[in-house]
Amino acid sequence: MSAPFALSEIWDKLGRLSDSAPGPDGIRYSNLKSKHPGAHLLAALFNMVLSLERVPHSWKNTRVVLVHKEGDLQNISNWHPISLLNTMGKVFFSVLAARLSSWATINDHLSPFQMGFRENEGCVEHNFLLDQVIVEVKHSRSDLALAWLDLENAFGSIPHSFILKSLHVVGVPSSISNITSLF
Repeated sequence: MSAPFALSEIWDKLGRLSDSAPGPDGIRYSNLKSKHPGAHLLAALFNMVLSLERVPHSWKNTRVVLVHKEGDLQNISNWHPISLLNTMGKVFFSVLAARLSSWATINDHLSPFQMGFRENEGCVEHNFLLDQVIVEVKHSRSDLALAWLDLENAFGSIPHSFILKSLHVVGVPSSISNITSLF
């Protein structure tokens, strides 16, 4: 998990990222994709961050933009803040997250019921299962009780110390959790 990043990991992640609003650094994903030798530079930079366990301060800079959802423009609750992070930091942590997710999947550290934030997963399987349960209940004329639980701001509401402790408990190398704690 804490092995140096391979060029293929970086190119794979860059290939999957579509341009979005750039952060304070002004770099777009397309700028990084168009510079083939750039992947070598990114790999060297990312591997330095990994080995030193230090994240450049500029990667932590954000630009907060308010996006109007709907309704009265004068009502602040109708606006949603979006934090635009520096692109270099987003790419680094995207590559690191892909590696961590793959490791957690291979080592059975994710619940089979978790579909969100997983590669090639989603709600389709859960919706299919729910549909099949409803069909079976109707066919057998049984009762069914359903509950829908949506945890708003789930990540933001969990103390980060708990997340870091969980990473330690499941065996994530300290170098990875140290870098994670810096961001």
